[in-house]
Amino acid sequence: MRYKKSFAAICICFFVIVLALSACTESKSIVEPVLKELAQPSWNGRQVGTDGNQKAAEYLADILKKYGYLPFEGDDYYHTYQQIIPDVSSVPSMKITYSDNSVEVLEPGLDFAVNRGLPEFSVKSEVVHNPVKNYSGSQIALYDSIEDMRSSPADFDIIMVKSDKFGFSANGQSIKKPYPVLISPETYNKLLGKDIAFVEIAHSPKHNVGYVSNVVGVLKGTDSKKAWILSAHFDGTASYGKVLMTSAYDNGSGTAALAEIARQLGEYAKRRKLKNDIIICFFNGEETGISGSKSFIYELRNRYEEMYNINIDCVGGKNCGALAMKPYNEESRALYDAVTEQLKKHNIAHDVSKYYGASDHSSFTELGIPVLVFGQVDVFAIAHSPDDKIENLDINKINELCKLITRFVIENDDRSFVGKKGINYEDDSKASNANKELNGIDWDAVRQEAERLTEGISLAFNEIFVFEYGNMKFQKSGYHPLHSEEELKLYYPEASLPDFSGVSALDGFTIENIDVLNTNNPPLVISYPGEQTGKTTVDLKQEDISLAVLEYVKDTQVFRIEIKTRELKSSNIGYTGKKLDGEYEGYILYMDDASKTIGSFGFADPKKNIHFEVSYFNRESAKADGKPPYLIKNLLKNKEQVKKLIDDFDFKNRGDDYFTALFGKRF
Repeated sequence: MRYKKSFAAICICFFVIVLALSACTESKSIVEPVLKELAQPSWNGRQVGTDGNQKAAEYLADILKKYGYLPFEGDDYYHTYQQIIPDVSSVPSMKITYSDNSVEVLEPGLDFAVNRGLPEFSVKSEVVHNPVKNYSGSQIALYDSIEDMRSSPADFDIIMVKSDKFGFSANGQSIKKPYPVLISPETYNKLLGKDIAFVEIAHSPKHNVGYVSNVVGVLKGTDSKKAWILSAHFDGTASYGKVLMTSAYDNGSGTAALAEIARQLGEYAKRRKLKNDIIICFFNGEETGISGSKSFIYELRNRYEEMYNINIDCVGGKNCGALAMKPYNEESRALYDAVTEQLKKHNIAHDVSKYYGASDHSSFTELGIPVLVFGQVDVFAIAHSPDDKIENLDINKINELCKLITRFVIENDDRSFVGKKGINYEDDSKASNANKELNGIDWDAVRQEAERLTEGISLAFNEIFVFEYGNMKFQKSGYHPLHSEEELKLYYPEASLPDFSGVSALDGFTIENIDVLNTNNPPLVISYPGEQTGKTTVDLKQEDISLAVLEYVKDTQVFRIEIKTRELKSSNIGYTGKKLDGEYEGYILYMDDASKTIGSFGFADPKKNIHFEVSYFNRESAKADGKPPYLIKNLLKNKEQVKKLIDDFDFKNRGDDYFTALFGKRF
């Protein structure tokens, strides 16, 4: 009888879940209206630096608010960061001067295309067709194909390649000479003519550095120890001359899909709470070096016991093939295996021998986070081209995929994909594509090349290794946590650790890790703007320090002190901030929603943009499939204990001194 009752209870529970899931997925989808909003011509492809990009961010923030998501940090849904803003207004020029001195002006976007992210250049020269290796005397080389182009002598300024279809992009900051230019077959035939005197091609952009925003919201779970990070980039490519771009496919499709998934999960959570946190990330700057997710990834460090990223980039294209479902890395195999089972079950076309190229999911692999990307095999059949329009998308297929992803997240809410391996996949040769070669970066291949080239090479904290790959330059940083004040002074002679000698809570503790981030030396493999290659030293300046995390240790006890220059925002995603009042006004307790325990506490001065956050915990080694390396138990017990620590550290009166010691300036 007990067995029958238990079985009945399970059936009822399952039935409730199915009903809740059906209710949230069968409501009216918002994929099509979101797509129409994002792809309106007046938003100019939503490229970073356009008004349309900002309007899209505001629109997506309203969607998160409407469906019950909380801001990821602070009071709004924006995660603001700094990046290079390509000059959207700049259009390159090209003209042919014939032997009779007549001039023909070519049309950008129709007759030729240049990556608008390239720096300023101006070239006037004769054109040489398929030059031999040691050819000299011309600045412009003309090639029949990408394969021929690869043998180009390095002393050319411009290489022109015939292409039946143009790809438009603005991520050219890392591309060095010779600069690639796509030309139409008609232009190619003209340049082969004997009556050509010379060609002039110029590009005069005014790129700048500015602030843009990701849009991020959180649907908090009952436990908040694990998180599903669902992402899609909402920025696109702006119009090019007379060529109108709306970026409906890349990546309006993924953004609209994520908005619909956010709606479905939000509706489901009203009926039945999820255990894990759901973080919805509408990333910016993907088309300009995957900038938004690279910046945001630092906000996720040390937040959860486990995290998984599902990224959606280019789906529903009518002529773009199946979903590319080869695992992105070893850590992600189990996640891919579980999803491909569902794809088979629902008869959704996929190919386990092909993997998707560079997108925001690659940022998460830097932290060893399992990733899963939904994107089609032949994205450049539409992406970055004039064919990137809503009419070339299958809305029904996007909706079908949304339901599958929502169901997968809900049904695997309490399942772990860490430390497991899936089936073996045979390697396949990556399909080459002229547009991808010129405009895209395969970051997985770049990282593998960086590891291969630096094997056996020791890089100091202030050193980088610069290498050339795919006609571009990249750098691998020697960045690593420092372990003493003496080591800190090796790289920042004027810096010192904050004076905590009077803090009785730290009696018997010694510094173990000094995690100093510098805007001039991020701890990633990234594109390199300079010319030299090989191992080189980075010019580190104390005033460029953006974040410092100090860990003081005694046996298994750890005080983790995070010092940063930004407005007060909760850095603990699984926690709710509670402000203290009275003499402790300005301080915040970060409370775990499930256990109601204190995870950390902080102090901020919004006017000065300085912020402390202190965690106190017990850290014990653990070996469970190699992950996680430690078991953490918070040692902050109650508000009274925190107040004593606040008095001990005396943040309010000594905050300036703490910051000056590390950052080299007062705020």
